[in-house]
Amino acid sequence: MIHSILLYSDTALLSNPSFNYISGIILTGAAVYFISYLLLYFFDKYDIGRAVTNYVKQKWDMLKHGNAVLLVKDGVLQLDKLYAENITTQQVYAALRSSDINNLNEVERLFLIPDGQFTIYKKQEPAPGLPLFQYAEKELSGTRGEI
Repeated sequence: MIHSILLYSDTALLSNPSFNYISGIILTGAAVYFISYLLLYFFDKYDIGRAVTNYVKQKWDMLKHGNAVLLVKDGVLQLDKLYAENITTQQVYAALRSSDINNLNEVERLFLIPDGQFTIYKKQEPAPGLPLFQYAEKELSGTRGEI
């Protein structure tokens, strides 16, 4: 008989709507607290928080500012990138000449950064190649038509 009274009292307690509401809030709060404690513990232990923050910051900067575009790779113009960015070869050559580069093979990488400037990385050992602009092979003489 005692067993049936305890069973009855337990089911009566669980069927009470206010008890279910309050116990649901308490159990949900405890679960959120436990999960947040575990996350903070692992973020702190494995330094995940800094990595996530840096990743989000990099993605935000990329969305805000854009990406750098590779225009010259190992002395070769990337013409598809030039056309896509609406950059002429003469603009690239002018930027290279202003950096005292007279040969396209002296360039390892050339990037167009989002603010419109060029970033140039020179090769350690420049390879031979054609100059960016043609020099006159002979100086002009005093007569007409001769070079």
